[in-house]
Amino acid sequence: MREIESIEEFDNLLRATAANNQVLVVDFFATWCGPCMMIAPHYEALSHKFYNSDVIFVKVNADSGEEISEREMVSALPTFKIFKNGICLHTIAGAQIDAVKEAVLDAYYDDSVKEFLSGGWDSSKRIARSKLLNVITQAVIKLADNKPFALKLSDPDFENYFLITPGCMQILFNVGFQEETDSLVLPATADRRGIDRLIRQLRGPPPLPVKTDRYPFLSQLENYRRRVALCANPDYQKKALKDIPLDKLIQEAAETNNISPESVKPYQLLRALLRWFNEEFFEWFDNCVCDECGSTMKVQSVAPTATEWTEGMAYTVEVYSCPTSASHSQHRFPRFNHPLKLMQTRKGRCGEWATCFLFILASLKKNTVAGEKGEGGEGKEMEDAWFPGVRLVFDQTDHVFVEVWLTDLEDSDSERITIGSKGRWVHADPCEELLDLPLVYELGWKKELSYMFALSVPPPMDNASLRHQAVDVTDVVWKYTTDFPGVIRRRSSVSEVVLAQYLAQVHHESAQVIPGRLKPPFGLKVAVQELAIMCKPPKSSRDSLQGRKSGAESWRRTRGEISDSQDAWQGSNYLIKPTPSELKQKCIYLRYSSSLDAYARPYHKEVESNEEEVPSRAPNYLTEIFSQGWQSMAMRYKNIFRKVEKDWKMVYIARKQGSESYKEGVIEWVIDLTGTDCCVKDVTLFATMAVFEDRSKVAIEVTDDKEKSKKLTPGSPPLASCPDFAGAKTIRLSARLYNESDNDDPLVWQKAQLFRQKSTDHETWPLEFRVTLKRKEKSDI
Repeated sequence: MREIESIEEFDNLLRATAANNQVLVVDFFATWCGPCMMIAPHYEALSHKFYNSDVIFVKVNADSGEEISEREMVSALPTFKIFKNGICLHTIAGAQIDAVKEAVLDAYYDDSVKEFLSGGWDSSKRIARSKLLNVITQAVIKLADNKPFALKLSDPDFENYFLITPGCMQILFNVGFQEETDSLVLPATADRRGIDRLIRQLRGPPPLPVKTDRYPFLSQLENYRRRVALCANPDYQKKALKDIPLDKLIQEAAETNNISPESVKPYQLLRALLRWFNEEFFEWFDNCVCDECGSTMKVQSVAPTATEWTEGMAYTVEVYSCPTSASHSQHRFPRFNHPLKLMQTRKGRCGEWATCFLFILASLKKNTVAGEKGEGGEGKEMEDAWFPGVRLVFDQTDHVFVEVWLTDLEDSDSERITIGSKGRWVHADPCEELLDLPLVYELGWKKELSYMFALSVPPPMDNASLRHQAVDVTDVVWKYTTDFPGVIRRRSSVSEVVLAQYLAQVHHESAQVIPGRLKPPFGLKVAVQELAIMCKPPKSSRDSLQGRKSGAESWRRTRGEISDSQDAWQGSNYLIKPTPSELKQKCIYLRYSSSLDAYARPYHKEVESNEEEVPSRAPNYLTEIFSQGWQSMAMRYKNIFRKVEKDWKMVYIARKQGSESYKEGVIEWVIDLTGTDCCVKDVTLFATMAVFEDRSKVAIEVTDDKEKSKKLTPGSPPLASCPDFAGAKTIRLSARLYNESDNDDPLVWQKAQLFRQKSTDHETWPLEFRVTLKRKEKSDI
């Protein structure tokens, strides 16, 4: 139970409960007071008989909160005070729990409900309550659609129960019903909070809370709630923003989508964030290699040190030891969970990746407008967030990723869009750089799913206790499987009845704390609609068949998460076709910079005649970015990614991290002149390539539609105006990274590299590919 520690906190709570029409119950106690300790469990039990949205129970230690006790004139312990609208209605001195209960009920119940409950219960009154709740519930459903609700005066329930049962009519009027000629009408503008409060009073006490400490599985979910709550700390979010190149990412999203930065939408920014986080910001940690002998180290788990726990919330630490010699240095890898610590370490496996990415998404703001803050410290930040809804998804079969609430989806999958909300929760996996492929784990990774829970990050709040309460939990496995019967068979960690009670308890708790709780992505309506969507298995797609990419291949293969289609080609089949300007200037010139991760295409538009073609200092048109991202102009690729070495400050194209030696990496670009009256005159090619051990190879080859080819390897001279491809209508540039023989080095994937350069070098272009054109003549046919 929350303990108030300062008079400022007490006054903030008084104001907040008054603003929300809540009852505040305060227990003034001392740890040395016998009656205080005796009544404490009864006070705790009493708090569970009321919804915390209506009655807030807190405690004040009379010793540490002496200033509060003196102002409230507490002279005996224990003393209980009941406040409403900022005014103390009742004071009970001594361990009189029944008197406290009566005082709380007096402050809690609406006068109309008091009248209804007076005189005891009989069958007629029970039926009247049931029918009254039914009518009010129907009215609330109408209000959710901004429609009024009418109760006919000729309705038999109205005549036989509401008119004759004391309190019923007053309850209807307090709900907001207004008299008209032949009916009572509840307008669409009725106060929903007030209606919900009356419904709760009529229904009676809430169900007893599920004791999560009795269920290890639910205790695990509570640990995840605490982790997610940290992401809503406004001070942490401000610190995180310093490490996020938001302007650069918005610019990247704008260039990728050929729009202005001001027009970038959350979906487009999310794609840029996934690429940046996966390729530049965070690193995958698989295993350690001994610095002294190069052996793969063995691991064992140990308890964290006090520092590792307090600074990084590490529940466990992996200690790596050399199997060949105990004298060789060990390596500690704490499994940190604190998002701020992860922003510093930037290393881990799926849990660390997902937590850090979730934190970044929750922290990103547009032009935030400061608003008045409530008791929990919440302001208007939610309205100005790039991503107002983000969730951490915990998969019990050992994976973690995120979901993002999006309303600007590029697809039109109406079956998955939450009805009436113009948005839906979208799967996003930062480890795999995947977006909106929910079936990839079952169909591609071959996982046998059982439980998946999405934990929502609430809007920023200063109060740690409220942040934890605001984290909602939703059972979302049904969005990630087509095998409903199989999932049901495998769910045995906790009974479905207990799980349902727990989820309902958490949802109600969070809904009462979150500001703007009725607006998407929060609120009961969105939750119910998401449940409706999950009643039907999702449709599969070809992209869902891909296996896991993150982690060493041997590790993925051991886990059975490699798909049969793991080595399939990727890409958009992009063809580089000449623009009118390139046809006019008879040149297609393609340049790529690894440090910028961008292409320049100097002749795609008109060039000023007074600029030199290849000056000693490149003019703007030679360095102007045409397309962002190495994939953007490639026709196809497989087992390729862009590696950023933050420690060595180098960047290059390599095989995917963790690839084994027998897996090659290939990327291809195609220039297509079909449909024009031009063909190739000559080809110029310069490309940087590097290998760091004898068995690793890299080669770049130019081929045409007539089966002519030229290959470059490290140390080969560049092609300079090579006429061998004259007359061709298609030119293919292929880069291949491979091994001639097996190599069990865990870092073999990075021993062959393309376009290597310093990450700060924005002047050099490691790929220069130039195709000069000419008019096609009969002799070229």
